[in-house]
Amino acid sequence: MNILHLLSQTHLTGAEVYAMKLISKQQKEHQCFVISDTLNTQTNARFFSQKIDKRDIFNRVRNLIFLIKFCKKYNIDIIHSHSRAASWLAYYIEKIIKIKIISTIHGRQIANRKNIYGKNIITICENLKSHLINDLLIDKETITVIPNGFDLSIQPQTILEPIKIAWIGRLTGPKGEVIKKLADMFKNTPNIVVDCFGGPNVNVAEFNKKTAKNIHFKGQINNVLEKMQQYTIIFGSGRVAIEALFLGKIVYAIGESNAIGFITAENFKEASKSNFGDCAESVEIDIQKVQNDLKKFINNPQINDLTKELELYQLESVYQQVMSIYAS
Repeated sequence: MNILHLLSQTHLTGAEVYAMKLISKQQKEHQCFVISDTLNTQTNARFFSQKIDKRDIFNRVRNLIFLIKFCKKYNIDIIHSHSRAASWLAYYIEKIIKIKIISTIHGRQIANRKNIYGKNIITICENLKSHLINDLLIDKETITVIPNGFDLSIQPQTILEPIKIAWIGRLTGPKGEVIKKLADMFKNTPNIVVDCFGGPNVNVAEFNKKTAKNIHFKGQINNVLEKMQQYTIIFGSGRVAIEALFLGKIVYAIGESNAIGFITAENFKEASKSNFGDCAESVEIDIQKVQNDLKKFINNPQINDLTKELELYQLESVYQQVMSIYAS
């Protein structure tokens, strides 16, 4: 098959990493293409830069014309979209030329009377499926839950001392508000170093002026896995949280919708429903509880065996499930 992965990336996100991991498996048997504004992850697929994120009417028409010509030129069999902007374009392309469209939903969507995602929808967690059914009134029979895929070996959890903490995630939007609250909290733990990684387009110097000496804003990075190895505890959500668990790190799941806490075998299944804090009805995060959880852990560190739970996220399993949607 000739597969086009359509994104609207202006900076690195979990959606891009998800698509590139999927492509790494697909490329062994199929030909893959990527069209997006930018691409920050290495891939063997052919990449074409196009301003998909720019959604004024002129640019949308231009993108439609470009994509229709592209699909005809390269005999594209499937368009796999990874954002609302990408799904909008694929929806209209399908009406003009005979082509199959797949949409993976990576986060909560704006309610719309029109289903632009097609009849083959993948959500990365249970809460997103419920969101599409209840808020967007999409037929549940068209939605399949398939989680993020990871090609990492599962490492046993260890306590790396001295304890160092990393926050990894966006420093803007809802997550930016969360990290500001956490920065105030970490002032009360002066003996613990906290490094914050994220973006996009963040004034790191301005952030550092406003925080305590033990809190360091580092800006955006691409070598996330390498950086994680240096820390005891990772504060994060989504792909970040799952990658950290694969690496044997202690994970405090906290995202733009809620704070779950330290991930254990007991709360793993519930945490996975919201993609570890990113995809749920937003609730006010109880910073005092976060602080108490952290103090409790420091006084009595606990490790967990999450081997069985993480098997769900192995890339080979995810790949096979996605390809079954392609073939349906």
